[in-house]
Amino acid sequence: MSRVCALFLIVSLLTGNYVSAQDGDTAHSNTQNTLRIAKPCSFALKQTIVPVLFITYGVATLFPGPLHEFNYTTREDIYGPGGHSKIPLDDVSFALPALSVYALHIAGLPGKNCLLDETLVLGIASLAGNGVSQVLKRTVHEYRPDGSDDLSFPSSHTLNAFVGAAFLMEEYKDRSIWIGIAGYAVAAGTGYLRIYNDDHWLGDVVTGAGIGILSTQFAYWAYPAIKRVLFHSSTGHTLILPSFRDGYCGASLVHSF
Repeated sequence: MSRVCALFLIVSLLTGNYVSAQDGDTAHSNTQNTLRIAKPCSFALKQTIVPVLFITYGVATLFPGPLHEFNYTTREDIYGPGGHSKIPLDDVSFALPALSVYALHIAGLPGKNCLLDETLVLGIASLAGNGVSQVLKRTVHEYRPDGSDDLSFPSSHTLNAFVGAAFLMEEYKDRSIWIGIAGYAVAAGTGYLRIYNDDHWLGDVVTGAGIGILSTQFAYWAYPAIKRVLFHSSTGHTLILPSFRDGYCGASLVHSF
């Protein structure tokens, strides 16, 4: 079990340091009533190195070889031959990093963008990540460790946890790196619980983390163009409602013209 704990610690720290190294595009402001993300965000290929490595590792575990066998040895280390009682905390913890952004706003510590921008970015990241996840689940048909179904690859709980962690880091990295690191720690813990509860293999969890981070990067990069389409010459009112259910997170948008 110790080697798996060490692996998740390394994953969490590498990812946290990696995302925190990105330069912020917007200074902090207490004015939160206007859209802030106006210019396209830079998308350097080096930003994708860690999540692509995660995804590559996860895909490699699907094929016969040492990494595939490591899935089984990891399960033996964590779940054990006789099993144990499940801890359903992962059904809640996956949403905590993203919800933390809203909690910090309520507490008077806004992120670098307004709530509307933040919520739309989160919605785009969630839709992109979960869309990819559902395609993979129905293409790969990997059985879960407990044999309950063949939709194990990748882990959607872990994916959404890392979407939230990358989102939290991006919004608050200029205030304190520890806020983002805490988000990644919760996300890594969610992934660990997916293995502990015998719902996923290690490869599923690592892949979910990679897709989650990439999805958030994509959302910040693509959102300025999407925003221009949604809000160009608009004088109406918009209501954004984030939603979290059954391991998935998203947002509902209601706009009056």
